[in-house]
Amino acid sequence: MATCPIQREPLQARLTEIQRIVDELNFNEFSNLSQWVEDLDERIRAILISRLEELLTAWTTEFTRYNDGAGGKLITYKTVLEVKIQNQMITLEPPIAEARAYWYRQLHEQMEIVCGL
Repeated sequence: MATCPIQREPLQARLTEIQRIVDELNFNEFSNLSQWVEDLDERIRAILISRLEELLTAWTTEFTRYNDGAGGKLITYKTVLEVKIQNQMITLEPPIAEARAYWYRQLHEQMEIVCGL
């Protein structure tokens, strides 16, 4: 889990395999399984936190370099803000609130990869 791509399918596959092994050990009534599972849970939690931090760092870096024109892996849709002057009124399209909501949605979609597990 610490080295696989930060994508839902590979992470989910590894967690499913770990759960299968734990279920098999439980079925065979191994002693001290609860202590071992607690330790395993803590290790998995630490790995997922580390992967989430890695993902957030990569997303933030990509977001701050967005105007450089470099294509990104995490941010794939380009948002264009237009300043319009009409009837002596300046407006922004899309409005700041919509643009902000879009970027928060993009960030939350990335965070869901890890947090959804």
